Amino acid sequence: MEGYHLICKTSDIEATRKKRFNVGIDNRYVTILKYKEVYYCIDTNCYHAGGSLALGDIEEVDGVPCVKCPVHQFRLSLEDGRQAAYTYNVVDDKVGPCYLHIPDEKPRQRVHDVKVVGEEVYVRLNLDNPEVSSDRLAHRGEIVTGHGARIHAIIGDPPPPLPNPGTRPRAPE
Repeated sequence: MEGYHLICKTSDIEATRKKRFNVGIDNRYVTILKYKEVYYCIDTNCYHAGGSLALGDIEEVDGVPCVKCPVHQFRLSLEDGRQAAYTYNVVDDKVGPCYLHIPDEKPRQRVHDVKVVGEEVYVRLNLDNPEVSSDRLAHRGEIVTGHGARIHAIIGDPPPPLPNPGTRPRAPE
């Protein structure tokens, strides 16, 4: 399976409280999630403000599983990374009921390919598409851990080291 990385066993994901597994793969933090017997993989840090999607609840919008960012409650499709939006119908200058749906817009959160072979979970980073908003925060490990999520493994090239808040860059001598 070209381009796929062996991440973990299905039992490793089952052993976590929310059925999530957070991993750094080649300088990018992603979360593998299991929902209704299907495995998904999405950039861990929300595109908007860096909330850890590893901690978000999963809700369905129009039958599509979405992870809800715990910071600003944005709902992002686990299938294609599009953001759910509220829509209001206006009829005769009166606002009708509000409903949540997934508009036909470009993805905001990058999703990745997952394959399960036996008990092994493999992920292929989906970097072929044009830039997605979540790309700017995907390498930020301090965001993942700062929200209380645990990084379970680092695979391939390690992401940049986490900054040490007690040190400052030195001025040139």
